[in-house]
Amino acid sequence: MWCNPGMEADPAAIAALRPRLEKLTELLDGVEFNLPTPSRDHAERVRVAVIRTVTEYLIPRLDEPQAPIVAVVIGPSGTGKSTIVNSLANDRISDVGALRPTTRNAVLWAHRDHGSRYWSEFVSRVRDRVGQTVEVVIGDDDLTADLTIIDTPPSEFVTPSGRRPALDALALADLCVFVTSPSRYADISAWEFLREIRWRGVPMLFVLNRLPPDRTEAISLLNDFAGRLHDNGLLLEADAAMVFGVNEAVGDRWHGGLDPGAVGALRNELGAVSNTGYRDTLVSMTAYTTGRNVVDRCRVIIEEFQKVAAIRERLDEVVSAAYGSQVSEITIMMAGGSLRDMARHKSWSEAAVDLTAIVTRRAGVSAQATATSWLDDPTGEALLEGKGTTLWRHTEDTSWDVQGRLEDWEETLALVAARNSRSGSLRPRVAARLASKAWRAVIDPELKPSGIVKRKLKRNMAAFVEEARSSLSNVIKESLDFDARRFTDRLDDHAPVAERLGRELTAISALLEGEDHPYLETVPDLDGEAPLTVERDDLDAEPTASPEGADGPGDEAAVATENDADA
Repeated sequence: MWCNPGMEADPAAIAALRPRLEKLTELLDGVEFNLPTPSRDHAERVRVAVIRTVTEYLIPRLDEPQAPIVAVVIGPSGTGKSTIVNSLANDRISDVGALRPTTRNAVLWAHRDHGSRYWSEFVSRVRDRVGQTVEVVIGDDDLTADLTIIDTPPSEFVTPSGRRPALDALALADLCVFVTSPSRYADISAWEFLREIRWRGVPMLFVLNRLPPDRTEAISLLNDFAGRLHDNGLLLEADAAMVFGVNEAVGDRWHGGLDPGAVGALRNELGAVSNTGYRDTLVSMTAYTTGRNVVDRCRVIIEEFQKVAAIRERLDEVVSAAYGSQVSEITIMMAGGSLRDMARHKSWSEAAVDLTAIVTRRAGVSAQATATSWLDDPTGEALLEGKGTTLWRHTEDTSWDVQGRLEDWEETLALVAARNSRSGSLRPRVAARLASKAWRAVIDPELKPSGIVKRKLKRNMAAFVEEARSSLSNVIKESLDFDARRFTDRLDDHAPVAERLGRELTAISALLEGEDHPYLETVPDLDGEAPLTVERDDLDAEPTASPEGADGPGDEAAVATENDADA
């Protein structure tokens, strides 16, 4: 068996892990990747996968650690996965045949005693994951007393909707039984799938099915397959004794399977890992590796956050520069007297109409400058797509927003005038009357104050003009920011979520890594022998103990031959 390090079944650690996982999914539920980065689709798939792994496997498994082990039988098409399942059951559980793939719908084989709430929820999760067409076969086989087996469609099979049922079923597994054959085990697609299983951290048993009757050839194939597994980090040693070899020459029985002896070693191994003495270890190991996988996958999401943050900063700087430059220019125009012609108006509301036109035109200039710069950026160009000319000019609401803000500014001016008056405060009516006269000094630096303005402000006139002009510049900035928002609103800001997500991942990692995580070192001894075994001396591998210390297929590679067939 290949496995990652597991953690001890510490109830306190598991109890503390569950609320953290719930918080994690809550955070990820609110994440949206709107910026069209090259890695956006991958990050979104990872986000969905993490949520489903936590909600459909980890939390249910932590809630029901004593529920039956779930073993998923996976492999390429034409390798005889269903034949293996039928052989384990000595009954027809899954259809077999020449059509590839014969198993187009997953088949769930379980014991009839599994009638708990967990069981009904589990079947519902399987159907949500793998498809509503999942077939459920109920029986009384002792093997399924503490074990549920899912026979999946071929690993490369894709549904019309684009889903891969085998990969979906894997997310529910405590254990994976990978079945292949001499004609398929070297396929690139099979190794890509194996690496996916390894990355997810699901423990694996390896079955090399349909071995030839010739003993020497069978041993050579087992050695080659074991060597490849070792080279890909799936076996600690290139030991063929860690692969279950099955020769289909033992007979095709009425149920579409082989003689039970052909899979005797595999059945014993499945019985051992699912019994109560070992189940807690396997569940803890798989929970640990799945938890580590969740943490690792979330790193992908955080990396996407970082990429988005860099892009956001770059594009936001373009927006700020384009709109900010126009605010600066209008402010300079006020201070330099370029707007003094507006001082001839009888009231500020009339002058505000002229200033509104200026600010609105400048919003259009800013929009065009922003869009032009974004067009030179791959992400910016993608954000502009489908928007026509709407982002190249100011919005239809910009002039109304500007005019409203400018008219309201007169009330702010009254407060500024009151603060800068000789007494430092004025009655509201007097302050409003003062503002109705003093606004001209803000846009005409050469205007000489007279009347109420001169009497009330006197020596504070310069301070009043400076503060009033600053407040008017802020109003203009707010107006241009309103127009710029249609650009900035398209830029994701994940910083708050990224910070919270980082904290949750740190907490989850601490819970996982705070325990001892030794490699699985022992498996209970198995009774019974395979019908025919190949001694270690027959193997090319050195006669050292299995790294897991498990009999597995035995300290011998089990290869059943036609001599053991009943038929």
